[in-house]
Amino acid sequence: MAETPQIHGTLLARNTLLNLLGQVIPLLIGLATIPYIVRGLGTERFGVLAIAWVLRGYFSLLDLGLGQAASQEITVTECATRDAARRMQKEEGEHRLMLNVVAREVAGDATPRFLVGGR
Repeated sequence: MAETPQIHGTLLARNTLLNLLGQVIPLLIGLATIPYIVRGLGTERFGVLAIAWVLRGYFSLLDLGLGQAASQEITVTECATRDAARRMQKEEGEHRLMLNVVAREVAGDATPRFLVGGR
């Protein structure tokens, strides 16, 4: 079996900082841009957009860690054979696509029409 890599303090600190930045930067961008989005769309349409964002967040729970598990398995398999890793990537992509199609059907197509002023 492959030897487990050792995690050093510097590597752990670097990766922790990168993960923190990955959370903080989108938050700061959102805080800076949301007032402009509200002004551009109006409060009613922004409310519809916010509901769509909430629904997207709920449906992302359907992933149930599929992406992380697939990435870990692909990484392990990558050491064995590239063909198996490619096959696994294709299957994971198909599963994600299927979940997205189901989520879109459940949420409906009404939100984009409301945002552009259609009925």
